[in-house]
Amino acid sequence: GPSVSNYTQVSLPFNLSSAPDTVLISFESSKWPMQDSYIGSDLKVDEVYFKSQELTVPDFIMPSTGCKGVPIHLTYNSVNMASQWSWFMTGASPSTSSAQNPTITFNPSSTPKTYTVTLYASGPFGSVAPGYIQKTITIYALPSVSATSPSICQGTQATITASGASSYTWSTGANTASVSVTPTVTSTYTVTGTDVNGCSNTTTSSVIVLNAPIPDI
Repeated sequence: GPSVSNYTQVSLPFNLSSAPDTVLISFESSKWPMQDSYIGSDLKVDEVYFKSQELTVPDFIMPSTGCKGVPIHLTYNSVNMASQWSWFMTGASPSTSSAQNPTITFNPSSTPKTYTVTLYASGPFGSVAPGYIQKTITIYALPSVSATSPSICQGTQATITASGASSYTWSTGANTASVSVTPTVTSTYTVTGTDVNGCSNTTTSSVIVLNAPIPDI
């Protein structure tokens, strides 16, 4: 048929309330003054392109602080049909992962130390530039918790005291640094101390009960 050089490019933007979805586009012509005349308002479609705007937006949930040697859970939180992801955690174990929600640990030689965690995520139509998201986490040392271990005579009371942290929880149920106990035999008590950074450590206290001497008459 005759060549037509004055084609016009027309953009027809549209939004979908959800994805994936289906869009029906119809092309019609008034065919005036006659069909296939290439004059008037007859419509000829050369090429049609579709570009999805539902690009993957990488995101994840991670605490801003952590403790040395304590597992940290990363929660994948990307949106818009993500189908593949890769994690990069320099200094962590493991340092890379393809799991959706990996668990990692940091064991720095000195603390505090800040690390960067990177997530790359994309879907069938790519991802929002730059295609990844980075977040930082600061790792703190565990507190050095200690507790006294006194010796007492049978039938007397002992006070055991923990130190090295900000708050304490004893196996007796007490939540104070010092706790009074009256064991009848040598007993061991456990205390967990937590510091201002939320890191915890555990130690024990042994209360030695001495038998009363028997008089030799």
